[in-house]
Amino acid sequence: MKNFRRRIPKMISSKICCYCGKEFYPDVRIGDKQKSCFVKICKNKRKMEAQDKWVKKNLGYFKGRYSNTKQWLESHPGYLKEYRQKKRIEKNKNRNNIRRPKQIKSIQEVVKLFSLLPCINCKPIYKMSKQEKTL
Repeated sequence: MKNFRRRIPKMISSKICCYCGKEFYPDVRIGDKQKSCFVKICKNKRKMEAQDKWVKKNLGYFKGRYSNTKQWLESHPGYLKEYRQKKRIEKNKNRNNIRRPKQIKSIQEVVKLFSLLPCINCKPIYKMSKQEKTL
């Protein structure tokens, strides 16, 4: 049977960031493995360093891949053009479906909105008519 007790995190001591030299407390989930602090610049430097290390370790990973792709594209003419057009249409469709707040059409509407807000030591600028109150 599984033990469902919550894991109590160990107290982790502070570390020094390899990039900026400032003291930080590493994430509990990562612990001693964490080398950089939470500042974006330090994280980016760490990521670039890790990527360079990976590329040096896997030198031939990206070689010879484009020739296969080029061959496939030659045997399927017009595919990329259709694909890009389809994606552009989807993007525009999604952009139009995003809910946006209604735009205020006139200054009178702005005055109405502000007059409805509660204000201390303020007199109402706009008095609502009986018809507007019933709406």
